[in-house]
Amino acid sequence: MKKNTFRKGVLLTVTLLSLASCGGGEGGKQDEHGRDVLRIFMNGGQEYDGIKKDAVWQEIEEKSGVSLQIEGANHNSDYYSVLNPMINTGDVPDVIFAVPNAAGNAYNNWVTQDVVWNIDELLAEEPGAYPYLEKILKSDQFKNLTFGDGAHTLIPYFTSNSGWGIYYRADWLIATGHVNEDGTAKVPETIEEFQEVLKDFTEKDPDGNGKNDTFGLSPSNDAFFQNPLYHAFGVKPDYELLEDGTPTYMFINPKFKNYLNWMRSMISAGYVDKQFPTNSNYQDRNKFYDGQVGILITNAEAHVTYIADNLYRANPKAKIVFGKAPIGTKNLGEEGAGGFSDWGGYWGGYSISKDCAHPEAALRLFNYLYSPEGSKTRCYGLKGTHWDYDSEGNVVPNLDNRSAEMGDIFNGSKIDGIFQPTGYYKMGASFSNDVDWDETSTNFQVRIDPNALDKNYADLIQEALDKNTLCRSNLTNITGFYPSFRSKMKKVEDASEQYAIQAMVNQGTSVDDYYSQLLERIEQSTYGWSSIQAMIKEVAAAAGIK
Repeated sequence: MKKNTFRKGVLLTVTLLSLASCGGGEGGKQDEHGRDVLRIFMNGGQEYDGIKKDAVWQEIEEKSGVSLQIEGANHNSDYYSVLNPMINTGDVPDVIFAVPNAAGNAYNNWVTQDVVWNIDELLAEEPGAYPYLEKILKSDQFKNLTFGDGAHTLIPYFTSNSGWGIYYRADWLIATGHVNEDGTAKVPETIEEFQEVLKDFTEKDPDGNGKNDTFGLSPSNDAFFQNPLYHAFGVKPDYELLEDGTPTYMFINPKFKNYLNWMRSMISAGYVDKQFPTNSNYQDRNKFYDGQVGILITNAEAHVTYIADNLYRANPKAKIVFGKAPIGTKNLGEEGAGGFSDWGGYWGGYSISKDCAHPEAALRLFNYLYSPEGSKTRCYGLKGTHWDYDSEGNVVPNLDNRSAEMGDIFNGSKIDGIFQPTGYYKMGASFSNDVDWDETSTNFQVRIDPNALDKNYADLIQEALDKNTLCRSNLTNITGFYPSFRSKMKKVEDASEQYAIQAMVNQGTSVDDYYSQLLERIEQSTYGWSSIQAMIKEVAAAAGIK
C-alpha cells in the first residue's frame, strides 16, 4: 500500500550503538570476478537470500560491476523488528531499504547518529560519475526529499504519485439507472452525483434480491481511504500552507469540517455504513466482494487483480468500472476541487550505510538500475531474449525464452488456465518501478505497465490509471522536518485522525465542538502544535515555499 505520512506505522525507539567502520558490511570483499560485494537488506529480500543467480541477475552484476548479496523481510510490522536489532549490534548491511514514516523514530536516528551516508557528499567526490542519481536528487520532485540537516540520505523507490482508484459495481449502476447513451454504466463526475449514487445503491435494491441490505460505501477505518472525497471539499493531502501562509494538517484544515458535516449526513441517512470504523484488515474490500456495498475506494494498479478476482468469484455476474475522483460544485464541496492524494511518487527507498566498505559500488549499482538500460533490464529481463519493443514502442515479453529460465523469476498471469510469465522480473522490480527518462533534461516519469502487472486485467488497470487525477499539497515531498519534532508531529496526526473518525460517527457532539476540542488538545505542551507550525514554516521557507 502506498506510503502516507499519516499511516499507522510501528513505533520504534532504538538506541544505536557506536558502530565499527566495517562492522556489518563485507569489509571490502570481492567475488570471483573481482566485483565489490554489496550486502542489501530489502523488502522481500529473504526470497533471494542464497539462491542461484539467474541470467538477468548476472547481467545486472556485470553491467554495474557489483555483486549482490540480498537478504531482508516483508515490509510489515516485523520488518524493523528484524532490521533494528541488526543495526543495534553493529551487523549493519551495506544498503538498507526503509520507509521512514513507517519506521517510527528509527530512520531519523540512523541519519542523526551517522549510520547512513549523506549521498550528496558521496556524489560530490566524483561529479558527473553517476548522472542518473544526480538527476533524481536534483529533480524538482525529489530535491526536498531530505532528512536530518537537509541531507539526501534516501535513493527513492519510484511509484506512481497515486496508485488509487474508485471501484464501482457497473452492474449496480446500470440497475439503478446510471447509464450512458450507449447503455454502459455511467460513473459520477461530481460530489453531488456521487451522493446520488450512494443513495441509489442504498435505496433502489441494486442487487435485485428484494431486500434493503446494501450500502453505497463502507470505507476502511483509516480516514485517508476517503481521500478522493474530502479533496472535493478543498482539503489537500498531508501538510500544506494555507493561502495566508499558515501551516495546517489535512484533518485540522478548517475546510475539513465541511466534509465531516457532509459525511455525517451520509452516515445518518444510511448511505454510508456507520460500522465502518471496524473495517480493519481489508474488511472494506470484503464487504465489496460480498455485495454489501457497491463502491470501494482503495489501491488500484497491482491490487486490481486481487480485487477483481475476489469479486468475480463471489459474484460471477458482477462487473467493475472505475471512476475519477468526484469534483466539488457550487452547491456541494469546493467548486472545481478534487483528485486522489498525490503522495509524491515514492515509497521509501535505499540508504547506504557508513559500514559499507565501498559506497562508490552502491552508487554505481543504483546509477545503473535507474538508467534507461538498467531500468528496463531489472524490470523486464534481457532485451532481445526476454522481451523486445513492438512497432509502437511497447514492451512485449518473449514467453518461450522466459519459460525456459530455471526458477520462477518472472511474475505473470494465468491465461486460459495456464500460468504465463508475462510480468516483471521479480528481483529487479523490487528495487523500483520502471523509469522513463527525458535524456535532454532531468525529467522522468514512472512507467506503470498494465500488461506486466496482469495481462488478464490490463484494460481495467489502464482504466484506473487513466482516471487517476491528482490533488497535491504545496508541501509534497518536503521531508526535512526537524527530527526532534517527529514524535510531536506523529501525535498530532494520530489525534487528528481520531478526531476525524469520531466526528463522523458520533452524532451527539457537533463537528465544531470536536474541532475546538482537537485544537485545545494539540496546543498542549506534549503536542505543541504552534511550535510545529513555526518549524514547518521555517523548513518550507528554506525550500523556497512561502
